[in-house]
Amino acid sequence: MKQFQVLHEILVKAPVEKVFLVWSDFEHFAELYPEVYDSVTGYRQGNIVDTEEVIKTIAGKQQAAIHTLLEPPHRYIREFRGGAMEGSVRTTTFEPASDGTVVKTHMDVKLGGMAAMLIGDLAETLFTKNLDKLSKAHAAIAESG
Repeated sequence: MKQFQVLHEILVKAPVEKVFLVWSDFEHFAELYPEVYDSVTGYRQGNIVDTEEVIKTIAGKQQAAIHTLLEPPHRYIREFRGGAMEGSVRTTTFEPASDGTVVKTHMDVKLGGMAAMLIGDLAETLFTKNLDKLSKAHAAIAESG
């Protein structure tokens, strides 16, 4: 098993409520980001979202079962309960700023199975680059009209 932490921060020039909605629209990620997500199916009840996701990685398609607790509009916590990242936890916070919203992500990654063997020491770099790429794509959506 490979374990590491990923930290990321981005300023989005949009109100916190709008930014939170874009970042937490998990069920539409496959449509919005087909280069990253093969499929996402979800069940949303109140502030709980459970998703089954198939993510495209350098190690091939990886399945993930993720349980998310939404605390709108300031934070959500995603717990990976199945797949190669089982045991990982991602916390994303949304802080109002004078010129928009600061989005901060902290992720404790536990990567197991074939994904850990295939990616190995590149895992932390790949996760950081992917998180940055997706954050910029989210920001573009939040900042548009």
